Amino acid sequence: MRFVTFFFSGTGNTWWAVREFTEIASTNGHDAEMCSIENDQIKDFSILSELLEKSDAIGFAYPIYGANLPPIMREFITKVKRISENLNKLRQKYCFIITTIGYVNGYGPYKIKKILRSIGLKLKAHINLRLTNNVSTPGLKINPIPHKKLVKRKKKSIKKLDKFYGKIIKNKKRIRGIGPWLVPGMLIRRITAPKMNLNYQRLSINLDTCNNCEICINNCPTNSIIRIDNKITFKEGCTGCYRCYNFCPTHSILYKGKFADPLVYHRYHGPIDNLNLNNIKQ
Repeated sequence: MRFVTFFFSGTGNTWWAVREFTEIASTNGHDAEMCSIENDQIKDFSILSELLEKSDAIGFAYPIYGANLPPIMREFITKVKRISENLNKLRQKYCFIITTIGYVNGYGPYKIKKILRSIGLKLKAHINLRLTNNVSTPGLKINPIPHKKLVKRKKKSIKKLDKFYGKIIKNKKRIRGIGPWLVPGMLIRRITAPKMNLNYQRLSINLDTCNNCEICINNCPTNSIIRIDNKITFKEGCTGCYRCYNFCPTHSILYKGKFADPLVYHRYHGPIDNLNLNNIKQ
């Protein structure tokens, strides 16, 4: 069986989950591939089309932002839709979803199921992996969980992924993420969705502490951070991943013009030690 999982990961949680799933499938003798939607090769229609055609199981993986699908993943699925109009075999594929969450998945399987149906894919498996919140700001102070607790959640997630994989190879349906939390999720989406498009307006740079390393510019998944007249500027298109905020070495990213003391608002540097940001973009 050949697997391909297209993923977006803001600060590493989803990348880690897909890496573990891919390793489980590969260890069991299957051809498994993970592809970041940021990868330039995936942006090539011919390469993307070939991946979709030759795979038996097609997966999409992403973090939940404000009980919603990250805009960058929504755009990618729209791109797949344009390709799928010429691929009549997609309905025969096994389609699965992997999401990473800090608390609960307020987005759930229903909306993504509808979106996938529009591109010719039928959702057969859906799993949520609870890891940790990855953003703590002066607007909402929710620090990432302690390392020991994260290790326990990762172990639990690996067991869930192994069981998830077992259902897929047996061509069985396994939908998770249905519960009462989907109702407040609808309300949260109504509030956060419009704000997500304006997220870039909340962020700015403290020029007095910025060391011009350009980590924020080079790692923005939507190229929404640019330098104009020797000044770093945030523009429309921000997908709300907060890589720039979390990985700035001098903590120079301001939130609504406010400095977020890292001793108070802890920065999240991913689910593994010494995370290389290039890994989550490959």
